[in-house]
Amino acid sequence: MIKQIISISLLLLLVFTGCQKDNETFVTDDSKSYNSTLFGLVLDENQNPVEGASVNYKNASTTTDEYGVYKIENVKVNDQHNFITIEKSGYFEGCRTFRTNRERRFNHTTILLEKDFNKNFSSASGGTLTEGNINLTFPANAIVVDDSKTDYSGTVQVAIKYLNPSDINTSLSMPGDLTGITLNDELNILTTYGMVYVELQSPQGEKLQLKSDIKATMTAIIPSELLSQAPNELPMWHFDNSAGAWKQEGIAQRVGNEYVAEVSHFSCWNYDYNAPSIVLSGRILDQDNKPLTNIHVWVSAIGEYYGGHGNTDDEGRFSGRVAKDIPLELKIFDFASGCSYNDPFYVTQIGPFNTDTDLGDITINLDETSLINATATLLDCNGNLLTNGIARTSNNQVFEITDGTFDVSLTTCNQNPKIVTFVDRDLLKQSVPYTINVGDNDLGTITVCDDDADYIKIECLNLGLNLILTDSLNAFISNNDLYRAISGNNYGPTQEDFAYFYTNFSDNGMGGQFNVGTFEMSPEFEFGYSNGGPNDFTSYNLVSGQIEITSGGGSGSSVRGNIVMRLKNSDTSEEDDFTGSFKLTVY
Repeated sequence: MIKQIISISLLLLLVFTGCQKDNETFVTDDSKSYNSTLFGLVLDENQNPVEGASVNYKNASTTTDEYGVYKIENVKVNDQHNFITIEKSGYFEGCRTFRTNRERRFNHTTILLEKDFNKNFSSASGGTLTEGNINLTFPANAIVVDDSKTDYSGTVQVAIKYLNPSDINTSLSMPGDLTGITLNDELNILTTYGMVYVELQSPQGEKLQLKSDIKATMTAIIPSELLSQAPNELPMWHFDNSAGAWKQEGIAQRVGNEYVAEVSHFSCWNYDYNAPSIVLSGRILDQDNKPLTNIHVWVSAIGEYYGGHGNTDDEGRFSGRVAKDIPLELKIFDFASGCSYNDPFYVTQIGPFNTDTDLGDITINLDETSLINATATLLDCNGNLLTNGIARTSNNQVFEITDGTFDVSLTTCNQNPKIVTFVDRDLLKQSVPYTINVGDNDLGTITVCDDDADYIKIECLNLGLNLILTDSLNAFISNNDLYRAISGNNYGPTQEDFAYFYTNFSDNGMGGQFNVGTFEMSPEFEFGYSNGGPNDFTSYNLVSGQIEITSGGGSGSSVRGNIVMRLKNSDTSEEDDFTGSFKLTVY
């Protein structure tokens, strides 16, 4: 049996927020709960798996594996409000919010956003910072240590992350959904005109915050496509970590093409107008009554861009909040294949609805050039059915294998083939890549035992160093075909115990693949590691080095090779010889 794990199982609204422990704020006495399984994939902003992220739901918790996958089984999920939190050192906290009206399996994808404390000001004098569309002005003597609330004096480091509400990928990197609690404690749906996450810390890593009686000024440039409909003022909303929802606080005034507001603390803020909401559910099928997984459902007011949206789960189901009492337009897209918002598979008008509504089955007639069907029987190295495996496609769709059966129907708007690789998560073995084309693809019986899992190994005999990197591994070719690069990192048993490696080289742009041969490394090089703490980190500069490709190939293939380097310690300037090897998949 195969379960898709990359899709978002609810209609998501564009939001930028942190998350928190689960609670029952939106759960009424007549709510219903269902046994469910939570399964998902966690990626970074470069679409690489994030290993070692902590995933929590109520009293259950787990961590992501080397493929960025997590699973929490046999938990109660209610029909109104639930969420999981996802945490990893160095990233803003992630969250997925969901609900159900039946027993089901939830499949989520989350992109964690890296925290970059690259801005700073003096607490004594205050300062003004700009990042993307966001401008922040901090008064003098306005900062305290968050835990103790004592005055802080010194440099304030600031991480600011702006998400473009027009970007489709925002739905994967935002936690939660745009459920808002008004000043009258009414549950509303929000439409965003600007989103920002801000965190403050000291150079020593202490979390900082504004004093309780002082406010900072936050300005956001209104996206150009929203200027014509942007009102003169909007309510401000911050994400409440105890309620798992946005709470109304303050007003933003429009000044030209900007919204200006004062904020009393820093977490997650939105400039949004609000409207009453209902929960809309449904299931998407093709003409043969097969569920369409990982297709993007978008529901908005007729003639407007913004609305609830997200991917269907492995049963083709979706569920989420949409506007109440107005006519709506439902569109279906194949964003996983790189298709645009201007190219929907299906468009229909629905509503208005004044209560929670299940649309039931929605059947879409797709022509033969829009479907890829693939089947296979999967065995492990011992000839047994694969029961703890995954299948991963070249566009980061991931499916769970639980009984040796691979059977999927994928949509495509560009007729391009997909590449799929099967992985045995118990034995850390994987298959060779397989190409699946438009139409029916019977791959037969596949033994998932062709190759070891990907890795990068770095050694230095003089230092007694022996590192094996297994996380966020990548082998890629630049868009202009001028260089090749390999990269990876590793997170150890503590949050500070890590290593990273990146290098690129040129093989004269030979046909969009890694070619067998020996190549000189370029100065664009990064390598460093820690043995347990932020003060025990060592980084190196490249003196000279070579990459030997012993087995090459293009997209979807496995590349093997060796590394020989002379490196200089960036602190002591001491030089040492390093060697290494790697086996990576080209994506």
